[in-house]
Amino acid sequence: MIVPRRGFAALIPTLILSFVLMIAAITASEHGLTIRQATIQREDALIAWHRALSCTSVSLLLLAQDFYYLPSPDGDEVALSLSESCTITSVQKAGGEVMVMTVGHAGKSVSRIEARIGMRGNALPSLISWKEL
Repeated sequence: MIVPRRGFAALIPTLILSFVLMIAAITASEHGLTIRQATIQREDALIAWHRALSCTSVSLLLLAQDFYYLPSPDGDEVALSLSESCTITSVQKAGGEVMVMTVGHAGKSVSRIEARIGMRGNALPSLISWKEL
């Protein structure tokens, strides 16, 4: 007795179609993962920048309280919240201006800011300019 093979002809296109759809799904998920990682990196860079800028504001406050403020050689870590911090790395005085360097970290991102602060007479320190390095 001969067994008919009608199902074999339908099986091959089904396997090919399943393979093609599986490749398409893997490619789409990989692309989505890549986009998500890039988005997280941009968010981390923005958070690091905000942390460094926050440290610049803290340095203004510290200089208003003590004109002779200098961070430790390793930098002064500033707690912004329970889990977030930034570092004031250096304060250099020249004439009526002060150059302050701050660093903020988030994930793998690092942001460094150099700020020029005006210190004239008994007036409170004021931010003249800043740039990200």
